[in-house]
Amino acid sequence: MLNPDGLAVFVKRACPACKLIEPVMQRAAADLKAFQVVSQDDPKFPSRVAGIVDDRELDHSWLNNIEFTPTLVRFEGGREAERVVGWDRDGWRRLTGRTNPPKPPKDERVLPHARWRTVGSIRRYILLILMLGQAPRTPLGR
Repeated sequence: MLNPDGLAVFVKRACPACKLIEPVMQRAAADLKAFQVVSQDDPKFPSRVAGIVDDRELDHSWLNNIEFTPTLVRFEGGREAERVVGWDRDGWRRLTGRTNPPKPPKDERVLPHARWRTVGSIRRYILLILMLGQAPRTPLGR
């Protein structure tokens, strides 16, 4: 069960951006009282964080309309008040209320593409199928 008041970050180990911000989540979990991590694929990710919510069945993710990881959500009174999708340093600062949040990953250039890699693999697969279906067909040997 998620806290009705506080922050929850939805992550998965298979997400490149989530791996990069693991130290950020560890520090936030240690410093913030109402911070929960909801892991979609590995209840032991991120390491050194207590109370990780196991969401391998994606119940919490589905109920909260999570399409990309990482997604940081602020709840007030059991309802979503605000969210930040992906790693956005300013957005995370705003939601956590911290003026000096944990340092971001060294290479932020990788992170904007991580959202595409997380959910986009299905999209790329569909596009590939569509592109192959539209390729000109010629008989073999001609």
